Amino acid sequence: MKKIIIVFLLIPFYLLGQQQNYFDSVKAVLRNSSSDSGRFMNLYWLSFAYAENNPDSAIHYAQEAVQFASRNKGKLPLWTAWNGSNALGWALWSAGNYPDAQEYYFKQLAQSESIKDTFGIFVAYGNLGALNRNEGYYKSAIEYYKKCLFFYHGQEVIWWKATCFPIMADLAKTYEQIDVLDSALFYAQQSMQLEIKTDGKESSFNSGIILGTIYSKLGQPALAMDYFRSFLKGAGDNPTKTKNKALCFYEIAKHFKRNVQHDSAVYYAQKAYELSRQHAFKINILNTSILLSKLYQFSNQTDSAYKYLKIKDETQENMFSKEKLSRMQTLEFNEQLSQREAENVRQDEAQQRSRNIQLIILAISIITAIILFLLLSRSIMVSHKLVGFLSVVALLVVFEFINLLVHPFLEKFTHHSPVLMLFALVSIAAILVPMHHRIEKWATIKLVEKNKKIRLQAAKNTIEQLEGQADK
Repeated sequence: MKKIIIVFLLIPFYLLGQQQNYFDSVKAVLRNSSSDSGRFMNLYWLSFAYAENNPDSAIHYAQEAVQFASRNKGKLPLWTAWNGSNALGWALWSAGNYPDAQEYYFKQLAQSESIKDTFGIFVAYGNLGALNRNEGYYKSAIEYYKKCLFFYHGQEVIWWKATCFPIMADLAKTYEQIDVLDSALFYAQQSMQLEIKTDGKESSFNSGIILGTIYSKLGQPALAMDYFRSFLKGAGDNPTKTKNKALCFYEIAKHFKRNVQHDSAVYYAQKAYELSRQHAFKINILNTSILLSKLYQFSNQTDSAYKYLKIKDETQENMFSKEKLSRMQTLEFNEQLSQREAENVRQDEAQQRSRNIQLIILAISIITAIILFLLLSRSIMVSHKLVGFLSVVALLVVFEFINLLVHPFLEKFTHHSPVLMLFALVSIAAILVPMHHRIEKWATIKLVEKNKKIRLQAAKNTIEQLEGQADK
């Protein structure tokens, strides 16, 4: 059900993303939604669309999605809870409210882990990576991204791929910001290839910003500008690309500054600043005001340099005040404690599983030894019912042993789907039961032959005793 809903809803949004009346169209879809799941997902996607254009509206629709999910908890699938936290975290992140965004991302992670939704965990780690990168905590960002990509194993499902390539692009951005350009280029190319595979060649322009930045740093200005232009041409007037257009202008400004083209650098930095200011993209306002302050300082335009330095200080205080930083550090610390506790629980479960496997192996060995002893003994007559009973017990123990062995692999393969897990276990049982019948039949035949031999030997012994007595 989850897959059908997401795939169904992704199609119209990809189409609507190319239209001028994008937001009106999406709102019309929202008004016409008949099902609860459909209404929730439309609120969800509307929030994400506004996050790249109008963060305040994004927060509004994300909050509506969260409240709607809470009111209809019994009617909606379990995964709507973490999706609501994801949307609100993303909207708050876009608005520059990093502490609240971080809180909702950690909430999303906990909600996903509670229902063992690997896709939700994958998305949550990616979100935390992006958040830490924008805060300047590049080491933590890379750690979160590596945790995130651990869950991606070449998944062919559309929502895995569609989520993975932006994460790879942001990981490339993280490496670019710390000047590890070989890794940055590797992940940027991986991101572009996956996006082309998912959305077609016409989507390749989305990688233009990161590839342009990397090639600019690698000393290839012409190639860098080709990539920047390809993004701006591909983005056009698409309202969902507004934030990235501001970012592209900012990177072009840095590119010209890097190549000592001061006037062009100021021109594009101003474009980036104005676009960011119009749409309240605080992190972009912070970055472009820092850049403009430096550019105006370089040209001895003191008043303009001071103006943007003041804007930078105000924005930085708003986003990264001591109270907010302290709160974020507390959230991070609490999450680390939570993860350690979860790891301890996983280790305890692994140890318990190992002990259970050892006990089952011991039980199988004892039951097998008893059955073999009864079958091979030349002096003890045994009822085939006893052997049948022991063989059933052995079958159940063997089934539990196999279940314990393959359960972790089944969970990963089936993504914790109860139906698929049940089907896998039934398949195992379907293999074991015929084998059990054959072994039981063989054991019964052997047992009957053994009992006949014992009876025959007993009869011979009796006859010999009677003959001996008769001779006396």
